[in-house]
Amino acid sequence: MKIRIIKAGVSTYWYADKIGEVFDVTGTDHPTRSGYSVRYDGECSKYYVTSDDCEIVNEEADEMDVIEKMQAEITELKSRVAALEGTKVSIREAGGKSLLPKTPQQIRDEIVAKAKADVASIVGEYEGFRTTIGRFNNQYVIPKFFVNKEKRAVTALIYGGFSHDLLLKGIAKADPSDCFNAHLGKAIALRRALGLEVPAEYYNAPQPTEVRVGDIISPIDLDKRDKVVGQSVTGRNEITVENASYYFGIGKAKFIDDSREVAE
Repeated sequence: MKIRIIKAGVSTYWYADKIGEVFDVTGTDHPTRSGYSVRYDGECSKYYVTSDDCEIVNEEADEMDVIEKMQAEITELKSRVAALEGTKVSIREAGGKSLLPKTPQQIRDEIVAKAKADVASIVGEYEGFRTTIGRFNNQYVIPKFFVNKEKRAVTALIYGGFSHDLLLKGIAKADPSDCFNAHLGKAIALRRALGLEVPAEYYNAPQPTEVRVGDIISPIDLDKRDKVVGQSVTGRNEITVENASYYFGIGKAKFIDDSREVAE
């Protein structure tokens, strides 16, 4: 049998600060008072509670109360989850695209991907392509790109496919305050060489904010460049993604080049 303390008839009783607590009954053999001996602090008969200060615990009813409370909590949690799921659905368009604002890194990634596709669509998959040069249409030409990461520049040279003469030239150079990206540079240089309009987003792409393997970063106020690698450093001028992200996060590093796979 168990009892629950509901009050203390005298403030000095040992259980005066234990209102609401439940104890196992070990006996009812007090010589002068009606009540119960209970198990407390390892003792079975030393601690006594008067009948007026306690109630007998209906363990089955208590268990049912606990179950009912748990069921009520589960029901409430299900309602909250359903509400959150509804929120997820509401922030998406019918086509499945997120309505949440894109991060600067997401915008940059999309612009770089567009620049890559732009160059591929103009140049094609073969050595050369055909274009209009001045008043001459459908001229077969061969493009060559030169990436100078030290000067943060890309040059596009257009040669005659048969004469091999240099016909056109376009140059793209990154602003000193910008992170260099060879893919953007190629698209800009190629369009300049061909006299095509350059999309404004190529010039105004947001700066990168997420460190990735292959990026080149530089510690603030130090004339050095470190290449970002995966989990472990194997040579000089290398830094792990974790460490690079930390330094960038506290403003102690800046992005120099996020071209990654493009060779010089």
